[in-house]
Amino acid sequence: MLIYIVNFLLNMAMGWFLLFFRRSTDPQAGYDQNKRKKVYLFLTTLQLGLLCGFRSTQMTYDTAAYETIFLQAPNTWRTIFKNTQYVEIGFSVLCSLIKLLGGDFQTLLILSSLFVTGSCCLFIYRHSNNVLLSVFIIISFPFYYSSFDILRHFIAISFLLLSYKYMVEKRFVWYATLLVIGSLFHTITLLFIPFYFLRYIKFNALIFLASGAVLVVVFIYMNEIASILSALMGKTDYGDSDWVGSYGGGIKTAVMYVGVFILSLLSFYQLREKKMEDHLSIFFVLFLTFCSILFIQARMLTRMIMTMIPFLAIAIPRLFDKKNTHDLQIRNFVFVLFLIIGCVYHGFMLLTSWQNVVPYIPYWK
Repeated sequence: MLIYIVNFLLNMAMGWFLLFFRRSTDPQAGYDQNKRKKVYLFLTTLQLGLLCGFRSTQMTYDTAAYETIFLQAPNTWRTIFKNTQYVEIGFSVLCSLIKLLGGDFQTLLILSSLFVTGSCCLFIYRHSNNVLLSVFIIISFPFYYSSFDILRHFIAISFLLLSYKYMVEKRFVWYATLLVIGSLFHTITLLFIPFYFLRYIKFNALIFLASGAVLVVVFIYMNEIASILSALMGKTDYGDSDWVGSYGGGIKTAVMYVGVFILSLLSFYQLREKKMEDHLSIFFVLFLTFCSILFIQARMLTRMIMTMIPFLAIAIPRLFDKKNTHDLQIRNFVFVLFLIIGCVYHGFMLLTSWQNVVPYIPYWK
C-alpha cells in the first residue's frame, strides 16, 4: 500500500511544483503555463503507466487470464486475424502483433498501461481547467487502480476519451469512428454514441425530473435491461443473477456519488455564465450518480462508473471554477468537501484492495 501512497503524494507535489511554483502573473505567459501542463502530464503518464505496466500477474483478478489469452493468440502473420478465443478481435490482433514483433506479455502490459494513462492525460490536457485536480480525481476515484485489472475495457475507453474532442467540435463521423475502433477491444464504447447529442441539451429542473423518472423505470426493470446490455457487451454466457441482485454494489457508494452531485449542483448554480461545457459537466456528474444508484443492485454498472471517472475529472474543474462563480465562499466550501470525499475514497480503495491491487507486486518477483 505504501508505494501507492508515495506515488500519489509525489505526483501531487510534482504537479503543484510544476504548475504553481513561481508561476508568472504576466497574462502573456500563457505559453509557459501550457508548457508546464504538458511536462506534468507527460511525467504523470510515465509515472502512473510504468507503475501499472510493471505489475505481476499475481496481482488483480484478471491479469493472469489475460496472459493466457496472450499466449494462445495466433503467432504467425497468416493467422493473425484468426480469433478462436472468447475475446474481441482487436485485442487478439494486438496480442499477435506484439508476439510477432518479439515482445512478451509484459510488453503488452507496459504498452497498454502507457496507452491508457497517456490517453487519459491527453484528454485532461485538452479539456480540463485544472489538470492537477483532474489527476487527483483519476487516482482517488476508481479509474487508475481499476485500469490495473480490466485491460480490454480500459483500452476501449481510451478511444472514447480520444473521441471526446470531436464531440465538442461537432464532428460526429470522427467521434463515431473512434468509438467503433474502441469497440474492437470492448463493445462498451458503442453505448456512448448517444452522448454526442448531450451537447444540444441544457440542464434544468425539468430535465432533472425527467432523468429521475427514467432512473426509477430502469431500476425497476434492471433484470431485463441487464440481459440486453450483457448481450451487447458480449456477456451472453452470464445469467441475470451474475449481474443483478446480491452481487451488486453498496448503498454507501451511491450515497457518496449523490453527495458529489449535490456539491456539483451547488457549484453549477453559482456559475455566472453557463456554457455548453458547463451543461455537459453537470450531465456527466448526474449520469455517474445514476450509475452508482443502479449499481446498488446491478454489478455490471461498475464498468460504467469506472468509465465516467475521467468525465468527472474534467467536469469538477469546470463546475468549481473560481473565476466564474458568484459566491467564492460557497465555492471554496463545497470544493474542500469534495477534496475530503476524494481523499477518503482513495483511502477506502487502498484499505479494501480495490481490484486486488494491494499489495503491489512487480513482475520480477
